[in-house]
Amino acid sequence: MSSQRFSDFLVGLLVIATVLVIMLAFFFTQGWSKHQFDLFMRAESAQDLNVDTKVFFQGLAIGEVQTVAPQVDSATGHLQFVVQLRIAEKYQDGTPLHLPLGTTAEILPGSLVGGVALIYLRLPERSVGWMTPGDTINSSRKSSGLDAIAEIADSLRGQLVLVLADTRTLISHLSSTVVTAHRELERTAPEVRSTMSQMSKVLALLGPTLARADSLMGSVNGAVGGLQDSISMTLSQTRSLLLHLDSLAITASAIAGENREVVRTTAQNLYVISAKLDHFLDQVSRRPLRMITGVSAMPGDSLRVRSRAEDSARALDSTGSRP
Repeated sequence: MSSQRFSDFLVGLLVIATVLVIMLAFFFTQGWSKHQFDLFMRAESAQDLNVDTKVFFQGLAIGEVQTVAPQVDSATGHLQFVVQLRIAEKYQDGTPLHLPLGTTAEILPGSLVGGVALIYLRLPERSVGWMTPGDTINSSRKSSGLDAIAEIADSLRGQLVLVLADTRTLISHLSSTVVTAHRELERTAPEVRSTMSQMSKVLALLGPTLARADSLMGSVNGAVGGLQDSISMTLSQTRSLLLHLDSLAITASAIAGENREVVRTTAQNLYVISAKLDHFLDQVSRRPLRMITGVSAMPGDSLRVRSRAEDSARALDSTGSRP
């Protein structure tokens, strides 16, 4: 019985060995009937390129990648890759496969869910011959959706960095401006308070003069009614101007140091106008016919009034600049 079992064991082992030999022979000889030739493809990157990556020509699979080898470009010194392609010599129906000169390759990367890369051969617009085994073709890589998203993200990141830099610069300038404005306000505060006090005194001095001018206008007869209306309007506007001088003084306090000359000139003009109106109303009230014949000029009074206005402006300036 032991010898019989040993014989059965040997027979079974022989059968298994025979099956293995047949399977190995089929595996190693299944491609012998295929006639292929080699083409070489230059690529800037070996990303997604593996052995057995399929090669397509006009939608039909005609080969696969055999090897991927790095190579340094002697002209530029950059690293590139030389990909060996195994291309079928014939289509499945036996028609010879010819690739025209100028054929290029386009590498389509894998999808976001882990798809494999594909190589598509593109025909040239014109060709003067056919490629032979061992020729080299150029390749280009089509950007994937992930690459496009990465480029957009990089662009947004760059723009965000620029916006943040501009924001920081603006905040820095605003902080400097606030500090400078605060310092200037602290420095000019005493002068502003003194100027407002002097302006209040000036308004108090101008009040009686305007009241007297108003009463004189009321004494002019009907022959000069039109002129009286015009002068009354002028006086009304002058009173409105004087009433708004307080608001003007508050606004002018921030720039008092720069506009003192303007305030001095305004005070001088107000004194001169008041003196001339006083002289004009006095002459007309005494003799209304002078509206036709004319009013004589002030003999020497103009210079005296101007001198008084300048003395008052100088006093106002010296008082406002006193610490």
